[in-house]
Amino acid sequence: MPDKNIIRFSLNNITKKYKSHSVGPINFKIYENEVIALIGKTGCGKTTIAKIIMGLTKYNSGTLLYKQELIDSISLKEFRSQNQMMFQNSLLSVNPLLKIGKIVKEPLLIQKNHKNISERVDELLNIFELSKNILNKYPDEVSGGELQRLVFLRTIILKPEFIILDEPFANLNRDMAIRLIESIKKIRKKSKLGILIITHSLDYAELFADRFLEFPKLLQSEYL
Repeated sequence: MPDKNIIRFSLNNITKKYKSHSVGPINFKIYENEVIALIGKTGCGKTTIAKIIMGLTKYNSGTLLYKQELIDSISLKEFRSQNQMMFQNSLLSVNPLLKIGKIVKEPLLIQKNHKNISERVDELLNIFELSKNILNKYPDEVSGGELQRLVFLRTIILKPEFIILDEPFANLNRDMAIRLIESIKKIRKKSKLGILIITHSLDYAELFADRFLEFPKLLQSEYL
């Protein structure tokens, strides 16, 4: 359940300007341990907001607080170890020349966290209902649904406190989407993982989201 006594992210009048348009001003808070669904039409700025939160896109005005501190004052290494993002196109998120075993273990190796790697991978394969044999395959040798779950597995392998899922149900049929949702629910039972889901699939988000943010209402102060 969300802990509304602890604010993880606070976006205050955040605006991002492009040559042809701008996104914002955006005002909302993300509380600790909650699952938020960010709903809106394609191209409305959902992914821009996610990238701003993750520090991948600079904003032009406003303030972004992380645990009540200006996000620019936070150590990037510390921030990235606690906050992760899963991008929309799974195939573009992985190196097609690497076997899946190396792909999913890579975050642990980069962080020089070599302790219990096999145990952590086995635990997540079980949660995502994936065979251990899949580790010996290449990305183009598995189905779209399997690859989506594998990218999600890699996203949480470092045990982050918060993740952003950008259109996690895109290109999945209903059965695969439901299986992914059930895996997310299992993970949530084992941890206090907070999630921001970017989606236009309200019917899926309703199955596990605590709260919904919707364009264009997101531009109003009611989400403060």
